Amino acid sequence: MRSLRRAGFFREVRHGDPQGPSLTDLARPAAPPNEDRVVAYLRSGEVIASTSVVVDDVLNPSRRGIAVLEIATDGVWAWPTDLTHYVQSYHVSLPEDFALHMERHGWAAPRLSEAKIARASVALKSGDTEE
Repeated sequence: MRSLRRAGFFREVRHGDPQGPSLTDLARPAAPPNEDRVVAYLRSGEVIASTSVVVDDVLNPSRRGIAVLEIATDGVWAWPTDLTHYVQSYHVSLPEDFALHMERHGWAAPRLSEAKIARASVALKSGDTEE
């Protein structure tokens, strides 16, 4: 399996990449076109890693328990499940190639076979990902 591309591993979040993009820099004042479709796509990904950790909103600490931390994938991209909250609440922009990928898939993550989910999980755990 080729490496998974990563989105939403912002430097400000505990599960993020210290060298990753800034969540603060990517927040926008208004929703872009298709934001509802992006949110639906992010929710439709296959979970490849799950924890019992509940994460809070790092941009508004009074918003607690926004998501259980999981990592989802469509077989090409991987993202933490709290990304949905940040897109919906702060209109966070995603990498353009990820947005184009979603659109090409009709705004629904493809269903993956058990074998593909297992390979994606192994790629994530082995660090075979790219930002």
